[in-house]
Amino acid sequence: MDYKKIYNSLETNADRITFLKSLLSSQESPVGDWKVMKIYEARLTEATDPYGVDELMQNRQLIRDKINELQEAEETE
Repeated sequence: MDYKKIYNSLETNADRITFLKSLLSSQESPVGDWKVMKIYEARLTEATDPYGVDELMQNRQLIRDKINELQEAEETE
């Protein structure tokens, strides 16, 4: 799925915010909460992380930063 294409097709900041939030929670998203949970489970059992935690957390933070930016833009409109 081309997430950038979907994001760029959205017309309002509210729609973009909703989309970005859904990326963080979706079970199908490459940055979804499910990956964080899988890493957590692996660490609880002292297994190897199934995903690169640094890259995952960096990408999730970029999304959060964009959400914050869009929310600030909405407040000034």
